[in-house]
Amino acid sequence: GGGHGDGHGDGHGDGHGQGHSAKKATTREGSDVERKKTATLGRMINDKEKLPAFKADQKGHDHPAVKDHAVKAAADSAQKHLNKRQQDRLAQWGRLDSHGNGMLLADTVKRLVLEKTEVDVNLGQVKDTLAFIKSKAHGDHDHGHEEGGGHGGDGHCEEMIYVHELSKDSYIFLMDNKDLSHPSDAEVNQCLQYLRDALKREQNEQFHKDSKEMMMGKMSNKKMKGTLGTIMDVLSIIVIIANSVFIGLSIEKPSMSSVWDAVELGFFGFYTAELFIKLYIDGPKDFLLGPD
Repeated sequence: GGGHGDGHGDGHGDGHGQGHSAKKATTREGSDVERKKTATLGRMINDKEKLPAFKADQKGHDHPAVKDHAVKAAADSAQKHLNKRQQDRLAQWGRLDSHGNGMLLADTVKRLVLEKTEVDVNLGQVKDTLAFIKSKAHGDHDHGHEEGGGHGGDGHCEEMIYVHELSKDSYIFLMDNKDLSHPSDAEVNQCLQYLRDALKREQNEQFHKDSKEMMMGKMSNKKMKGTLGTIMDVLSIIVIIANSVFIGLSIEKPSMSSVWDAVELGFFGFYTAELFIKLYIDGPKDFLLGPD
């Protein structure tokens, strides 16, 4: 009886304890699930609240007026970039064709490549390359290269001499077509790359030169203004002292009023000139609102 009681008690106790623990675990899991459901529901509600604003924002972006403005702004930006690139092309061609002949001889192109890339390309290779560029620029894919007569063509007629020069149109075509290449002539492609590198380096050198000149000009202008400002400061002190002396003399000798009037006009003219010179040196903003 005791054994049965103990076994029953132990079994009942263990079963009751295990059942209670399982119930607590189930309750915890249920709470976690409920919390997750609540959080998900909250996010759904927030998303629904944000949805009208998002749709309104998208509707605003899709509005024809907004689209037209964006397209116009993009077109204006592209046009400005194109105009700037064309100006750079024309400026570089003006430097290359400094004599105004309208063309660069093959020898000139060879020297340009040697100067900018330190690569001494073969003159015949340069001639073939120029003939290829011209044929592509004018849409004649074979005529110009055939007239070149292979590497080192002599150019026995006027048309061949013309083909073996770099014209303005051919130069612009080369610069605007970065992927231009000969389908079968590796030497022409190599020379094309050398020529592009030479033109690019010339343009970069000119850009740095212009930037340096602009910087030097600004520094020179600033230095000049500083020197002028120092001179005006010294002159102002001298004129103020002189003005004080003449005021005292005019009081002592009023009979010379006509002389004093002329002197006063001179002082007035100096002070007026000083005002405009200070405006030029400091600028209107610093002159009126600066620390001095």
